[in-house]
Amino acid sequence: MRSQHDTFILENIPMVLEDQGCCSLILSLQAALKYLGIPLDYDYLMGMSGAGFMFYADENSETSLWCEAQRHAQIAHVGDAVGFDTHTICCDKSLFDMDPEGHFYRIFGAEVAKSLKIGRPILAFGCLGNPEWEIIAGLENGRLLCRSMRNPQSGSGLADHIQPYEVNTSWPVMMITIGDIRERLNDLEAIARAIKKAIDMTLSSRRISNNESRADAAGLSIMGPDAFALWAKRLADKPTARAILGHQRVLKTLLDARISLKRFLRWVGLQQNAKHTPAVKSIENCFQETVDVLMSVDLSHEAMADSDSRQKVVQEIESLRAIEASAFMALEDLHKSL
Repeated sequence: MRSQHDTFILENIPMVLEDQGCCSLILSLQAALKYLGIPLDYDYLMGMSGAGFMFYADENSETSLWCEAQRHAQIAHVGDAVGFDTHTICCDKSLFDMDPEGHFYRIFGAEVAKSLKIGRPILAFGCLGNPEWEIIAGLENGRLLCRSMRNPQSGSGLADHIQPYEVNTSWPVMMITIGDIRERLNDLEAIARAIKKAIDMTLSSRRISNNESRADAAGLSIMGPDAFALWAKRLADKPTARAILGHQRVLKTLLDARISLKRFLRWVGLQQNAKHTPAVKSIENCFQETVDVLMSVDLSHEAMADSDSRQKVVQEIESLRAIEASAFMALEDLHKSL
């Protein structure tokens, strides 16, 4: 790390590679942990955090937004499994809107300097103008040096080709610092906690205030299988061209999450007592059904413009409600037996 006055720069933080997955939070966490000497698989992090299980639909949006900011609460569960503490800080939206840079330094500045000074990268949401998580790798001349899956500098496509950092073009609204390394849970206990979190997050279909976890919007979101019904309703209402792009993003992100989840469950099956193997395999098969349906969904502008094609998509999305409900009920039965 170089440091001079108010400058702190962590050298050679790994690239955040989009070809490994779609979740900017997990990809950024993966790169940050690798820098700290804790290399972990994307699927492991998606499963242990609960991010792979997550799906929600926003009642107050024309599309079922999947805001990456909403996933931040899952990081603490990775910390339990891997053995580190985390601390999340959110901005005050009203103050942020008036003076983004000033508010950043008042709320986040000291924590950023402290973390960088002791050699720990920070996860932050919205440093480069995208609704995504990035890594703050440095502070120089009053600006943030960032690593992101969207970096123009990241175009080499080579995993070990470390490119220069990007200077922030906007100021983050949320930040996660990585704290002290501590004793990790054993795999079986960590798996049980991850499954319990997934159940709590989905079967309740609870409505959550966006203010709990998002600094940029207000309203309610529906979690779990019931979210698919709302997604289908949004599609049935002949979405606008802008909304179609949002639906396509949701499809891509959800498909990535469920494929990753299947791989995580395969690993879970190998860790468990043999008596649990059929149950884990059954749950994996349910999520494979979700993947198969999502792979067949056509959200092109042409399909959405045709009423028959759009109705077919609506029926496919509605079918996921029952498939996912079965998967999570089976997951609940598995958790009871662990």
